[in-house]
Amino acid sequence: MLGIGFLTYLLKTLDLYINDYMCDMTVNSFEGLALALKEFNGVQQVWTELHQQCEEFSLYVCNRKVNLKLAGALNMDRKAWLSLMSTLATYSIVLIQAHMKSP
Repeated sequence: MLGIGFLTYLLKTLDLYINDYMCDMTVNSFEGLALALKEFNGVQQVWTELHQQCEEFSLYVCNRKVNLKLAGALNMDRKAWLSLMSTLATYSIVLIQAHMKSP
């Protein structure tokens, strides 16, 4: 009888310690989760500020007049820059396709 009582007491004590340990692990994991969420919210806030600054910069660049004079003979405004870049992209694509077709 004493052996069964001791075994029952030992099992209940072990169960108590296991439950207590699991509760401590749960609390620690939630504290870690809370810290991670705080860090994420901080990163999110920094990202929002960065996104806002990028939007402001893009509006500034879009509304700023680009007027670059090359040796006085060529005015590089936004229209000329866009046509130059589109021509460069077109010829690059043509050359790549020609290179892919050649044996």
